[in-house]
Amino acid sequence: MLLLGTMGYESTPGQPELGKGSLFLLDKGMLSTKVTPVSISNGLAWSHDKTIMYYIDSIPRVVYAFDYDNATGDISKLKLMTFSLLFQNKCSVSKL
Repeated sequence: MLLLGTMGYESTPGQPELGKGSLFLLDKGMLSTKVTPVSISNGLAWSHDKTIMYYIDSIPRVVYAFDYDNATGDISKLKLMTFSLLFQNKCSVSKL
């Protein structure tokens, strides 16, 4: 299993097309879309027990949390917006 993310085409350096990327799962030769639309796929992390997957989309500056099945790589149910990285070193936490 491999999770991989994309971003929109960048016709001008530093200015990708927003909302044109996705997060994909490649498993046993099959590619499936897991999250879309995405502006710039960035970091992935998992909870210690591998039941929650954290995923970053850089342009909106958010980290999303999803239920995660470690055996299948399946993600489901956006649980919450963990935090939003704002300017001036401020951070907010909110549930969806």
